[in-house]
Amino acid sequence: MIEDDIDQALADVAVEVQIAAADFPPAHSSHELYGILAGEMAEFFDEVRKKPHMRGSLAMRGALAQIACVAIRGMAALDAETVKR
Repeated sequence: MIEDDIDQALADVAVEVQIAAADFPPAHSSHELYGILAGEMAEFFDEVRKKPHMRGSLAMRGALAQIACVAIRGMAALDAETVKR
């Protein structure tokens, strides 16, 4: 059921956020945040532009989880006013 898949995806992103928070400092500015997000988007696009039989669902899912992670950390940094706008 899709609700179960969404719950699993949210749980996986929460783990990614915890790992990223332990391994990487928060972005210092909105420009840096954009750069990080663009890098993650590029990783997803690298997988998407492969021929369909060469695409990896796990690789795409992992890239999407990292995109969500960066977005959540960016939102939190903006809310906490720890990132320069």
